[in-house]
Amino acid sequence: MADPAGEGPRRLSGSAGRRRVDPRRGRSYNSPQARQLRRGRDLRGPGRAGGEAAVRERIELDQRSKDSLEIIIQQHVRTGEPVSSRAVARLHPERLSPATIRALMADLTEMGLLAQPHTSAGRVPTDRGYRYFVDEILSRKQRLPRREVRRIERLLLSAREIEELLARAGKLLGELTGEVGVVLAPDLEQAVVEHVEFVRISARRFVAVIVSRPGVVLHRVLDSDVDLSQRQLDRLSAWLREQFSGLTLPEVRRRLLQALERDREWIETIGRPSFMALSELIERAMREGNELILEGTSHLLSKPEFSDIDRLREVLETFEERARLLRLLDSCLSSQGVRVIIGSEADDPGLAPISVVASPYRAGRAMRGLVGVLGPRRMEYARAVALVDHFARTMSRALSGEESREDQEEE
Repeated sequence: MADPAGEGPRRLSGSAGRRRVDPRRGRSYNSPQARQLRRGRDLRGPGRAGGEAAVRERIELDQRSKDSLEIIIQQHVRTGEPVSSRAVARLHPERLSPATIRALMADLTEMGLLAQPHTSAGRVPTDRGYRYFVDEILSRKQRLPRREVRRIERLLLSAREIEELLARAGKLLGELTGEVGVVLAPDLEQAVVEHVEFVRISARRFVAVIVSRPGVVLHRVLDSDVDLSQRQLDRLSAWLREQFSGLTLPEVRRRLLQALERDREWIETIGRPSFMALSELIERAMREGNELILEGTSHLLSKPEFSDIDRLREVLETFEERARLLRLLDSCLSSQGVRVIIGSEADDPGLAPISVVASPYRAGRAMRGLVGVLGPRRMEYARAVALVDHFARTMSRALSGEESREDQEEE
């Protein structure tokens, strides 16, 4: 069907007779996008935060081009191979000819959204193409299957301790996406002590349990110089709760050290080694805040992008250098909702083959952690975004003590 006269953007798929084509590259001089480039509006700037905003402001595609880009990305994600014009033509909702699709693909390549690995090959998405896809096409949020939602909530909301919650989240997210699940523990320096208790387990041995307000449970077996009854331990627990409830862990540790000089009576009762062990328990908890959990790195072995051993080794070495990975993830902590960082946008050569989909979760009012996935740029972004968003919301509910919907329905 001929395009309606005067409909500017439709000239993207007009007949060859109306287009001036560069015989060396097969690209049109007359498409709206190509004219936009010749006016000096180069769309292939850096893919940082400013570059992402520039993509959203400057690139305007008609529906044919959007459909073509989406098909190419979906097919490339599925196969890992360059996508031909004939394959796009078969799937395009307007049933366009391969020649028309080739013209559209040439324009998208000119704009930096696609690349042609070899002269005779089809096209693959660039980082800029993925960015446009994520920002524009994925504005329609994918819904997760109800069975999957129930499984996520059942496993996460039933975790009894924060360590168990974080471990489950990383493992399950890696399993459901087929990528690397990543969880950044919240900063425990902001944890507020809510409950302290000692439990006798044998002569001269007891367990110290500290519970913080967002549900973080710290415990350690301590040895005492004297044999204390459970009643004596209960009295010590009450004293500690009176002194330290409502304080953050750094404040508790500071007051414990002050008590070492002033309140010798109860320190001598439990024994100086037990007292120091209690102080070390709190210090260790503060150090272990912002712990980084990676689950499913073996999934990278099955990705065609990492069939090159040297490339895979470089990515895995970057994962081992936690400081580099933490710098990237820290930039996501202040985001509102899910953030996607694609390849070169990370501004780290070691992470250039990787995309990140991550979202912060809340642990109480002041503490934040992060949950997400790491994988090749050829990722199922719609599904990854939906899963990461639901994991973050569910983890926030778990750390605020909310029940699952299933539990509420049963009541």
